Amino acid sequence: MKSIFGLPAHPLFVHAPLVLMPVLAVLAIVVAVAPSWRQRFHVHLLIGAAGLLAMTVLAVRSGQKFDGVLAGIAPTKKHRHLGEATRLWVALLFLSTIPLAVLTRRAGGTDAAKAKPPLVAATVSAVLAVVAVIWMIRTGHEGARIVWTGVIKPKA
Repeated sequence: MKSIFGLPAHPLFVHAPLVLMPVLAVLAIVVAVAPSWRQRFHVHLLIGAAGLLAMTVLAVRSGQKFDGVLAGIAPTKKHRHLGEATRLWVALLFLSTIPLAVLTRRAGGTDAAKAKPPLVAATVSAVLAVVAVIWMIRTGHEGARIVWTGVIKPKA
């Protein structure tokens, strides 16, 4: 999708993943650290990661369409590459939540959630969530730099 109500869709679509990613990262870390939360919230993490992936794909695709509009106006190559890498990290995060959900479900109760396989899966998800946050920040910063360079003059 290129535009919504006559406005470029990309700046509108990027805000959903920007908000959800840090929330999911915090949830992934808590799920990795607290076995009782792992048992209770592993499905929420899986569903959130699926939604985040869908929103990130939407943001990247709208960015690809918007890139054609910006051709020759702004240097978008670095931002485009960072966005594609962010999509990859978010996809890996989503994929890591699948074994986490399966292993946690198999482990059963809270005491069993302390078992090593769910802990390893939760730790992998938490690490991937942190990496995805970092990549999303880098991508967003580059996008903001493209938009705001030359618009706001720094004070001397």
